[in-house]
Amino acid sequence: MHEDEAAYALAKALMDNGVAIEGEPKEGKINIIAERDGLLKVDKNTLTQFNMLGDVMCATLHSNTVVRKGQIVGGTRAIPLVVKKSIVEEAVEIANRVKSQDKNPPHSPFNKGGGKGIPPIPVLGIPACGMYHKTTIFDLILPRALAGETIGRKELAELGHGGLCLNCKKCAYPVCPFGK
Repeated sequence: MHEDEAAYALAKALMDNGVAIEGEPKEGKINIIAERDGLLKVDKNTLTQFNMLGDVMCATLHSNTVVRKGQIVGGTRAIPLVVKKSIVEEAVEIANRVKSQDKNPPHSPFNKGGGKGIPPIPVLGIPACGMYHKTTIFDLILPRALAGETIGRKELAELGHGGLCLNCKKCAYPVCPFGK
């Protein structure tokens, strides 16, 4: 499935009352906006399960954030240019709160070491957006990795809640809600 088609299907599945899709998908990404002023509610467990699949992701503002009509409250994307239709279908099921009990996704985009007696060696990469955005997930992960923390798929999936950068005109990171 093409990344834009997947992004549209993911966004539709993630949406509930009070939100809408903003425009058309671009490069596999689409934003979800508030249809009216209100209080944003995010099902953190469902969001984490969704992000655990790999090849798809969603980042949102924090639950209980007061939002205004037209404000971006979340964004979702298909990560590769072409994503398996089965992954999108499973993500749609999760977003629709149909939980799959028999799936056990592989753990850890970080290298855990090469074998017996070799200590874990974190391998970090920066997404392409790191070239265009001042603050990225790299800013959230690097201090934790340098402190010796093991960061796996679940920890990354949990960063979807509150992981939507507000793209403020004057960036105040780390004194902002991004990634907290």
